[in-house]
Amino acid sequence: MKVQISRATDVPELCLSENAEYSHRLITRSRNNSERMSFHVTRYAPAFNEVITGDGIHEYVLFCLSGSAELESDDGWKALFDNGAALCLGTEYSLRLKVLDSGLEVAVACVPPAE
Repeated sequence: MKVQISRATDVPELCLSENAEYSHRLITRSRNNSERMSFHVTRYAPAFNEVITGDGIHEYVLFCLSGSAELESDDGWKALFDNGAALCLGTEYSLRLKVLDSGLEVAVACVPPAE
């Protein structure tokens, strides 16, 4: 893989959940020949409130660029995910993601590449 720069303006914005979740897939296997990981920037609208689950294949690390969300797992674990926080999600998880009034923007690293 050669050295590359990719900007959000270089790639289409994907709607993952209408009026609620949008992503720029900046580095991908198909676009950049990235064999081991992909990198995205994803925005969540205020009031996004859904349970997110692992697919048994991909591990994610999310880094909060701006905004905030409340996180809650089935076993009662709770946390505030906000600016400067990193969240590590293994391949198996179930977590409620409740985005607060400020919305949420995250940088996402995914192994293996999501696409």
